[in-house]
Amino acid sequence: MDIPKPKNAKNTPNIKAMVRRIQIIQRIELGEVMTTKSLGIDFSVTQRVIQEDIKNVLRHFGITTNDNHELILNAPIPYKKTSLYEEERQTLALGLSQVEDIDQEYSDRVKRIAKKTYVENVETPFFIKAETFEPFHNKRELVKDLKRAIKNHLKIEIFFEGKSIELFPYKIASFEGIWYLLADGIEDDSIRNYMISHVEDYFITNERFEPITNLEEILETMESEWFVEGTSFEVIVKVYPEIAEYFNLKKHLDSQELLETYPDGSLKISFDVSHDEDIDNLIKSWLPHIEVLSPLRFRERIRNELIQYLEKTKI
Repeated sequence: MDIPKPKNAKNTPNIKAMVRRIQIIQRIELGEVMTTKSLGIDFSVTQRVIQEDIKNVLRHFGITTNDNHELILNAPIPYKKTSLYEEERQTLALGLSQVEDIDQEYSDRVKRIAKKTYVENVETPFFIKAETFEPFHNKRELVKDLKRAIKNHLKIEIFFEGKSIELFPYKIASFEGIWYLLADGIEDDSIRNYMISHVEDYFITNERFEPITNLEEILETMESEWFVEGTSFEVIVKVYPEIAEYFNLKKHLDSQELLETYPDGSLKISFDVSHDEDIDNLIKSWLPHIEVLSPLRFRERIRNELIQYLEKTKI
């Protein structure tokens, strides 16, 4: 029997709202003091939207406000059981799965919430494997200070892989579950990512900087953690018929573009990347049914690495 759709389906939270609410919870967990006004500015939405976030979702995680309208995370509070439609349970489960691997505290909280929303004898036909995240409990103070520096446009100095680097910090980002700091290097004047777990020490200065205005455009061009600002080149590949369907069904990188479909079903596809590593793993994961056509330098690199692999594994 089909499960009836909720009458208020048009008000069901979308993916952007889910992500926004999860990020708010993470910020509160870090002890950051926020107001609905400051959150609205940070997420480029109105205060009313933030208020709805708090009213409809965050209250289930024990979040309240004090007399100064600052958000506080209390111990999880009980609430009356409600019947969730199947698609609502799927949405909730997907959202929870994004945070349960951050640390043990999150994992325990997700389990408690799952028990409260579990409906006996109801199974979902969908399986969604969500990306897990590197725990940052041992870097909590660093993350908290970096967020303060980003928010207030403060120059920082980090000791990274044995070197002292002065940076203008812009974003904390996750690539394949690993946390990075996206920042502008003062010495080399280029924006790139720095693995947070490799930051040995840091110092937040009181020196303010003027942020760039085209940050969103730069973010749109980032294909991986190897991104380097100002570097871009085209990689053209031939996808053989055996796997062509998987490239027709989805974009494996945002810059993926179909150039030609051959009579045998093969595809000619282009990608715009800033670093070989942006696409290296993608190519290797589909071998031997994918071929690099250009640039010749990258084609030769893949070929030489395969030759080295065969030499090392020769019996």
